[in-house]
Amino acid sequence: PTFTSVSSVVAEGQRRLDAAGSSEDDIFASVTVVPAVIVPSVRTNEIKKLLAGRSTTHLITDIRRKKEGTKGLLINRPKTRNVVVVDEAEYEGSKWSERKGKERKILLQSSLPPDFFSFPPFPSLVFSDPSIRPSTFCLSSTYSDLTVEETLRLVLPPHLFDDGGRPGSTDRDVPSSFETAGHVAHVNLKPEFIPYGDIIGRVILDKNRPRIRTVVNKIGTIENEYRTPTLEIIAGDPNDTLEVTLRESGSSFLLNFATVYWNSRLQEEHRRIVLAIVGKTKHVSGNGNLSSERQRKRLKRNRNDDISKIDEDAAVSNTENADLRSVIVADVMAGVGPFAVPLTSQYCHVTVHANDLNPVSYKYLLQNGRRNHCPSTSLIPYNLDGRAFLRKLHREKKVIYDHVIMNLPASAVEFLDVYRGYSPPFSSLANSEENSCSPKMPRVHVHAFVTKEVQDKMEEEILQRIAKALGCELDRERDQFVMHVVRDVSPKKEMVCAEFFIPMEVMAVKSLIEEDEEEKIAT
Repeated sequence: PTFTSVSSVVAEGQRRLDAAGSSEDDIFASVTVVPAVIVPSVRTNEIKKLLAGRSTTHLITDIRRKKEGTKGLLINRPKTRNVVVVDEAEYEGSKWSERKGKERKILLQSSLPPDFFSFPPFPSLVFSDPSIRPSTFCLSSTYSDLTVEETLRLVLPPHLFDDGGRPGSTDRDVPSSFETAGHVAHVNLKPEFIPYGDIIGRVILDKNRPRIRTVVNKIGTIENEYRTPTLEIIAGDPNDTLEVTLRESGSSFLLNFATVYWNSRLQEEHRRIVLAIVGKTKHVSGNGNLSSERQRKRLKRNRNDDISKIDEDAAVSNTENADLRSVIVADVMAGVGPFAVPLTSQYCHVTVHANDLNPVSYKYLLQNGRRNHCPSTSLIPYNLDGRAFLRKLHREKKVIYDHVIMNLPASAVEFLDVYRGYSPPFSSLANSEENSCSPKMPRVHVHAFVTKEVQDKMEEEILQRIAKALGCELDRERDQFVMHVVRDVSPKKEMVCAEFFIPMEVMAVKSLIEEDEEEKIAT
């Protein structure tokens, strides 16, 4: 139907959702006839595997394959089994008593052509067993059976999804995907979908209970000092504080999704950098007693009484890690601790100086350190500006650190100017094994947004920005520069991580403090 205003569309959508499963006006109740194949019960798993293989997808168009999943020819719908018992109506006369329980019906995708049974692999199946034959199945579905995308297509105006009649264009994406943080689902609605946020949030909530209790939408872009989003609750408890608990890389995190920055899509990047810092060392707790206790519990679950063997293994494991060279990390924009917490709670040879400007992030960093039993000597927190933090480590505390993490892609590269004039202490543990008297320069892991291009052009862009901040050029080979693409941010923007050793040429560059003093004198 056509409505005269957005409010009338929203009201009608809410009415349809209220009527789901409770009245004759339920637009979600439907019966779909899908193709099927009847097979002997003893061969069900064998034929299912054959029909699920990629070699069978020639019968499905590329568009349908994307929409219906990658399970070959098998039906792929939530809460729907692809194998059912054959009904008595399939047989004539006395055949029901003869074949009862000896055959199964495998349900196939609805997009198959009517003559699908004449295409491979079905002819060869019939040749091997003449009892294999085509059939159909009446698939009943209600509101609870539909996906978020299917439901929204039924309650939102069609013009939101059509392509406007442009040749070669495809349907617009339905806003059915979301990011999760604990019990909160986070969506980024495009402008045309924002007026219908209440309906979209309600459907997402209905389809994901009880795991999801609140749905929020980000309003505008992140531009404040602490890089925290402005969120609107579009479904769930309007008084939800958005404080969530979640797990990542074996660690537990408590945070407020509205007042600190957290992106669950960066989970793999967090893990990658942690492993890059610790290398291929054993994954053990910084607390030897805790590690042994976990092993005891695991042993108890397995009903194995050889406790002494586990204690010996734990002792050997901790001894091996005790022989590792200590690693010191400066986490400049630490947030609530996605790098600092796993590094210090799971690796006994790592010390992290973790800093964040946001006082709320700093509060949760302290709490997460305690939640994960991070030793106070290994996780050392700060609540400072990034440049002030690095100057404090170098000038006041004389900390010689091995790695620097700068996880603030919007502006982290610009913070590298703090290394102008940097003169590290000399150490026998130098970056170059051939020259033990060379200064020990830290390895930087800095995140940034770059224009989406081919790899070489993106590397050139980030190298120019790094050189501008440092005041000197990077040597790709000597400084071991690599760039890792983290994720797509938008059609024209990528998030990347540049990794390199600080070049020794920065020692000859005037520091920012020296430049400020010269400007004051000149003034």
